Amino acid sequence: MSLSQVFYLLYYSHITLVVLAMVLTGSISAVLYGQIKWQAILLVGLSTYFTYSLDNLIDWKRDLTRYQKIQELVQIYHKVTYLLIPTAAAGILILTFVSSNEFRIGILLLGAAVAMGTTRFSIYRENSSSPSQSILSFVLNRLFITTIWTTVCVFLPIWYYNSETISRTWNAFIYIFCLIFPYAVLWKIESSVELLQKKILGSIIMRVLVSFPIISMIIVMIDVITDASPIVNLFNLIPPIAIITALIIIVRNANELRKKISLLTIILILLCSLSALMHLIFGIFLIS
Repeated sequence: MSLSQVFYLLYYSHITLVVLAMVLTGSISAVLYGQIKWQAILLVGLSTYFTYSLDNLIDWKRDLTRYQKIQELVQIYHKVTYLLIPTAAAGILILTFVSSNEFRIGILLLGAAVAMGTTRFSIYRENSSSPSQSILSFVLNRLFITTIWTTVCVFLPIWYYNSETISRTWNAFIYIFCLIFPYAVLWKIESSVELLQKKILGSIIMRVLVSFPIISMIIVMIDVITDASPIVNLFNLIPPIAIITALIIIVRNANELRKKISLLTIILILLCSLSALMHLIFGIFLIS
């Protein structure tokens, strides 16, 4: 097994996406409440893994042409997921039913939306791999997925512990949404057929996408200037800058998208982890 094959298998398995979802959830908890809520983060991780792994199994015939170099590895990995998917589902159920009644209802409704949105309807699944898919359909799908991701990362810890929503919660929602939407578009572009890739990369969408991380940066600056957030919150300016940089690089040269998106994912994981760490250290400093 070569290093390149390992890399492709990690990308296919969406493991980095699972880690990113967990890190985003933890960083939001640290920013808003100065603490990490591990049960909620674990629930996000298990739910993300369950959803994408199930989606991988359903989509394998369609994705086979993109992963022919690691076909045997993927088939072995699928056999492992037959055990991991039920295990993840069991973990989700345990974490859900030890929480409040209100959370159980909310997570079941959210879970239904996630399952429907990620696995999608059969008609959309066929169109999503077609060169004739419209850009509007592509964008609407990305907006839906981004909304689900943002809702999970921002509100799930609040619901899980039956905490109160504070004024900065909605700012955090806008920040995460504007940070994730361009990333979600890039991820989907990589898995789209070549003709659709060219249509999107050559459209005004890529220029419009830059405005989203800029909005995230504006949110951070407003929070700090108005004293709604401590100055340590300026660390949250760095992830949007990473997104902007990635967009510029990809627009100029869209080759090796898979490697560039993987690198961006790792960078976002590191930067958001750093932000969470700085907020936790700042909170300990204030207490002492």
